[in-house]
Amino acid sequence: MPQITVNALPRYLLLGTVAIAVFLLASVATHFLYKNQSDGEARLATLEAEFLQKGRDQLSTEIKGAKDYISYMVAQAEQVLKEQSRAEVLKAHSIAKTIYQREHGHRPETEIKDLIRASLRDIRFFNGRGYIFIDDDKGLCILLPTSPHIEGKSLYDNQDDTGHFIMRGLIEAVENPMGEGFSRYRWYPPHDQQNMTDKIAFVKAFEPYNWIIGAGDYL
Repeated sequence: MPQITVNALPRYLLLGTVAIAVFLLASVATHFLYKNQSDGEARLATLEAEFLQKGRDQLSTEIKGAKDYISYMVAQAEQVLKEQSRAEVLKAHSIAKTIYQREHGHRPETEIKDLIRASLRDIRFFNGRGYIFIDDDKGLCILLPTSPHIEGKSLYDNQDDTGHFIMRGLIEAVENPMGEGFSRYRWYPPHDQQNMTDKIAFVKAFEPYNWIIGAGDYL
């Protein structure tokens, strides 16, 4: 083993000092590099979280705005539907009343009823979806242009897919001093005979025959 001479000692001390200094510098540099990397990753994570939260907040705001707009449009559409349904029923009621007043006392009641039904059977509105229907106050179907084979049958116990008694709701809608009103229920739309959708109808009592004349459309 070589011996360390007095002359070589300072050189070894210098080398050792340099080595320690390099080691310390490397340690400090590594520490700062690691810290900078950690801080950078933390900042990126924070920015990502803030970005995602802002995105969620923005999405929530837009969804709420869309829901509010849809609710407003549905309310507007429902109001228009009610007004148009009522207008069509009042016209049909006026036709039935005119025929009754003109023919009463001159024709048998059965013929007058047939005249009224014939005059209302082919009326269409709401782009062909709307029609006039007639029931009596006991739930008997008098006129149903879309299903004429049901005419003459009782629909008093007819229910929608929620259990609501459709005919009973229509009868209840006219049990007021005005003899008219709206009724909500669910029924099969023309394009789908498997799934019911929400529908609203306006009905008005026709006193001479205890009929209920109505019309409606799907929401």
